[in-house]
Amino acid sequence: MTVVPAESLVGRELTVDVGAVAHGGHFVARHEGRVVFVRHALPGERVVARVTEGAPGDRFLRADAISVLVASPDRVVPPCRYAGPGRCGGCDFQHVTLAAQRRLKAAVVREQLERLGHLSEAELSAAGMPAEAERLPGPAAVGEGLGWRTRVELTASPRGRMGLRRHRSHEVVELDRCLIAAPGVEATGVLRHTWDAGVTGVDVVDPSIGVPVAVPVPEPGTPPVVRERVVLASGWESTFSMSARGFWQVHPAAAATLVSAVLEALSPREGERVVDLYAGVGLFAAALADAVGSGGQVVAVESDPVAVPHTVANLAARRQALVVAARVEDALGVPRRAAA
Repeated sequence: MTVVPAESLVGRELTVDVGAVAHGGHFVARHEGRVVFVRHALPGERVVARVTEGAPGDRFLRADAISVLVASPDRVVPPCRYAGPGRCGGCDFQHVTLAAQRRLKAAVVREQLERLGHLSEAELSAAGMPAEAERLPGPAAVGEGLGWRTRVELTASPRGRMGLRRHRSHEVVELDRCLIAAPGVEATGVLRHTWDAGVTGVDVVDPSIGVPVAVPVPEPGTPPVVRERVVLASGWESTFSMSARGFWQVHPAAAATLVSAVLEALSPREGERVVDLYAGVGLFAAALADAVGSGGQVVAVESDPVAVPHTVANLAARRQALVVAARVEDALGVPRRAAA
C-alpha cells in the first residue's frame, strides 16, 4: 500500500486545459500557475485530472486524466483493456488515433532536437525532419499500430504471472494478452504460464529468423543467440546474430529504415573511412563497410561485453571493418570526468 504524506496533493482533482505533448506520454497543462504533466489526455482537451505525484511546494505535478470534458477529435477508445489511468504503463497513446500518435512522437523528437541539440526550426526543416513520424512498412496489423513489438521485457507478479508495471510504479499488472506484441511473442505461451518463485521476469524475442524464444530472468545459463535479417529496398541485405537479451530494434522494419536513412544521409563512397560509435552488434558498420568497399575502412566502437563477440562475428567477412572493444570516450581519448 502506498503511504501518502499529509501534505501531499495526490488524489486531488483539477480541471485543466491541456497543451503540448511532453516526453514520456505526458501533456503540459497549468493549474494556478503551476505546470501539471497529464497522461491519458490530448492537446486542446479540457479534462479532470487526478494528481498522482506532487506536494504544495513542488514546481510541477503529475496527474492522470480521469474524465474528459472537451474531447479532441484525435481521441479514440483504447483497443487494449489494460490501457488507462492507473493501469498498465506499457503504452502511452492507446487513446489516440494512429495518425495523431505519429504527429505527437515527431513533435517530441523535434522539441528534443531544438532544446538539447540547439537546432532551429529552419535547420530541422532543411534536414527533412517530418512533422509526422514516418510510417514503417510491415504486416497489416503493424500498419494499424498493433502487433509490431518483437521484443518484450515482462515482469513477474507476486504469484508468478507475467505482466508490465503500472506507470512509475513497481506494481505489476498481469496480462493475458499484449496487443502491441508481435504474434510470436504470445505464441511462446509466456502469458499463460505460472512461473517459479525465483523468476523475476521473462525477456521474449520474436526474431525474423528462427522461432520465438522466452528467456527467464535471471537466466539459468547463457542466453540463447537469435538472428535477424535486414533487407533494404536497394537490394542490400545482411544477417546479424546477437544475444536474446541484447539490444536490437523492437519494430520489425526499424533496422532497415534506420540503415537506409544513414546511407542516404552520409552517401558513403568507395575508399572512404568511417567511424561507427556505439556500434552495437554492427548493424550500421556492416552496411557502411559494404559501401566503402575493400579500399575503405569502418571502425566500429562498442564496449558492451555481451555485444562485442557478436559484433566481431557479424563483421568477420568484411576485412575493411575493425571492431574496437572500448568505451567511446576511451577510444576517442576523451578524459573521464572526476566523480563528484
